[in-house]
Amino acid sequence: MKINQAIREATAQLSAAGIDSAAVDARLLMRYLLAETGLYNAAPGTGADPTPRVAVDPGALFMRADDPAPSAYADWVARRVAREPLQHIVGSAPFCGLDLFVEPGCFVPRPETELLADWAAHFLTGRPTPHVVDLCCGPGTLGLGVSFLYDAPISLTGFEISPAALRLAEKNARLVPQVNATFVQADLAVDDPLEPPATRDVSPGAFAPADVVVCNPPYVPESTEISPEVAADPHAAVFSGDDGLDLMPRVLQWAEALGRAGGGVGIEHDDSNGAQVAAMMQQRGWRDITQHRDLAGRPRFVTALLPQ
Repeated sequence: MKINQAIREATAQLSAAGIDSAAVDARLLMRYLLAETGLYNAAPGTGADPTPRVAVDPGALFMRADDPAPSAYADWVARRVAREPLQHIVGSAPFCGLDLFVEPGCFVPRPETELLADWAAHFLTGRPTPHVVDLCCGPGTLGLGVSFLYDAPISLTGFEISPAALRLAEKNARLVPQVNATFVQADLAVDDPLEPPATRDVSPGAFAPADVVVCNPPYVPESTEISPEVAADPHAAVFSGDDGLDLMPRVLQWAEALGRAGGGVGIEHDDSNGAQVAAMMQQRGWRDITQHRDLAGRPRFVTALLPQ
């Protein structure tokens, strides 16, 4: 079967499975599958670090429309029909122009979070070797996105409860040569932000006051209906109590403890909770509190300056 015909048939199958982005997904799966075999599957002992699989340019589908479809395409489509996240199938996800490794059991990067990363990178403009703290960092997505966009020497400390996510964050950090990254296992809900239990072997520099603190915490209310793709993410990385705000007071406490006086803070939230998060910041005396919307016009994150 030719590539163009395979994509048409895959689009029909994905649409029948209830996937709204059927046409986009069918093309993306093919673009990732056509990627040149390279360092993303580098053999052990070659001395080369693996890199994530990157989709070929969209024009390749037109140029190769009459080529035979790769034999693995049908299997990838079947997995997507079963509602396996596309990022799990291809093993990577784009974020802020950077392609990150993705694995089951770790939170999948979301494109809407790029807006928060972009805000933080612009906030840091002109600061020499700034320090970023990423709370609930998962596989390093937000902090590494900020570091990649900053495009100059930068230090990053990420805090995350999941050992699997921390391992993936370390792997992803090697994709950003300008960042000096440290990742620390910590439970924001119970640990002391000034002395998390896993810091005995961590360089003191990792706890330098942060110029900016960013966080994409679990924030979905427990009663929210979610898609099978979101359900594939770890429950603890998605949900945070009945109103989605259970962890938020602790996030603010950690941000205040680790950020420098007058430093910036940006926190993503459920689109129903922007006003509540802003009010929590105001109660703590934070300044210049600003609510931001995503590209769909929904409230998505709040930024502020810590007290001087």
